[in-house]
Amino acid sequence: MLRFLPVRVLVTYRFLIIAAGGWAVLALSRKRASIDASAAARIVLIGVIGGGVYQYLFVLGLSETTSFSSALLNTTAPLIALAILALLRLERIRARHWAGYGLAMAGIVVYLFQNARSSGRNLRGDLVSLAAASCWAIYSILVRDVAERYPAVTVGAWTYSVCFASIASYGAAPTLRFPVRQVPAEAWMLLFLSGTCAVTIGWVVWARGIRILGVAGAVKYSFLVPILAGVFAAVFQGEQFTIIKVAGAAAVLAGIAIARVSGWRTPPLPAAPERAAQRGR
Repeated sequence: MLRFLPVRVLVTYRFLIIAAGGWAVLALSRKRASIDASAAARIVLIGVIGGGVYQYLFVLGLSETTSFSSALLNTTAPLIALAILALLRLERIRARHWAGYGLAMAGIVVYLFQNARSSGRNLRGDLVSLAAASCWAIYSILVRDVAERYPAVTVGAWTYSVCFASIASYGAAPTLRFPVRQVPAEAWMLLFLSGTCAVTIGWVVWARGIRILGVAGAVKYSFLVPILAGVFAAVFQGEQFTIIKVAGAAAVLAGIAIARVSGWRTPPLPAAPERAAQRGR
């Protein structure tokens, strides 16, 4: 799609599809559509960070690096989320979970350094992908509260709308000027599928997963993304895999194996007064 549509145009059209799809799914589900004022303020923040900023950085990074690299670097989101959760003392992260994530991160770090040394590629795309991962980590933490209070389809519909509004602030002008007739039908079809399947449906499932498993429990499954991306990139894009790429993927899989132990769910820490009372015992 990036061969035919500039980044801002692609993101704008994509989220127009996503927002429309989100409300369609909500209507079909017959779930509650209204939200209160406090949730609305949180959703605005979620939509701007998880949509307007994240989506632009994600697509921009993807335009300057490979599909596999983009997917691999976006798996750092769980590590960033863990660091934030630990710093704010919002969830209890056990040592074995840190070990699993640490091993996966080690594979990513090795991949980055080797990629910079061997290919001589401009790392701008890789760094932008890391910035996108940071936005996704923040989004995952912020969405937990509203995901626990409202159905996932309701959160999705409102979030998509805010995402589209924030994206339109920088994408509307180039989109309106862009000559859409030069874009082939297959590119529009891929754009439609990427919006409906990858985001409209995917975000609903993601919000529900956070509601059930907690942030740290849900984000571990994002480690599967680079593996699947690697398979699709090899099949459809002819991407070549070096030993370093395979080693990085193996490290990610090993990290998942370590993290997926019984009792994964990371319970929230008790409130501050309760923690103080426990320390005094």
